Amino acid sequence: MVARRFAVPPASVDGAKNQLPLSLMRRGAGGTLLVGENSPAALASSALGRGSGHSPPVPGCTGPTHFFEHRLKEKRTVMSVQAILYEKGENVATILPSASVRDAAARLNEQNVAALAVTKGDAILGILSEREIALAFSRHGERLATMKVSDVLRANVATVAPQDSLTRAMRLMMRNRAQHLLVMRDAKLAGVVSLGDVTKHRLEELQLNQGTFREAHSEAH
Repeated sequence: MVARRFAVPPASVDGAKNQLPLSLMRRGAGGTLLVGENSPAALASSALGRGSGHSPPVPGCTGPTHFFEHRLKEKRTVMSVQAILYEKGENVATILPSASVRDAAARLNEQNVAALAVTKGDAILGILSEREIALAFSRHGERLATMKVSDVLRANVATVAPQDSLTRAMRLMMRNRAQHLLVMRDAKLAGVVSLGDVTKHRLEELQLNQGTFREAHSEAH
């Protein structure tokens, strides 16, 4: 009978639930347990690793629940803000603070965007979106068209980094009641993301993880 080496978990030898009879084994060099290739012990040892169609045991996992949590963490998809930038591109629409609100509205239409980053040189002064223009119009009426961007922009805008999660971005928006966030990479403007962008990609993330949840549950049980 050909001897074949198997990595038999200690619990299977020491009298645990899935015990292998020691009478079917012998010791090899270094104390390694050797069993016959086609013997019941070999088949049983192999079954301990496979289970009934389940994945091999994961070191440190002590039961189905622990295994499920491990697999879910291992497989779970966590989307970052960078996923939005990949789709939108990193060409940021900007405008000077000295421009008129009329020009800003025209730029929004030309660029087909909902917000402009307000910059002067390397300085980022804030953001001007359709929301700021609408609010300013309710206060100033037709006079708004000739006012400067600096008069109505939103300053102190919350920022995120490309590697930040969508969950963090959404929390920042809720906390600051903001419709847009500036994306900063190495202290430089890398993009602008909207609440619509974050919500869309967050839903995609949840849909991907629903499948992951089912897969991890199936493997654990």
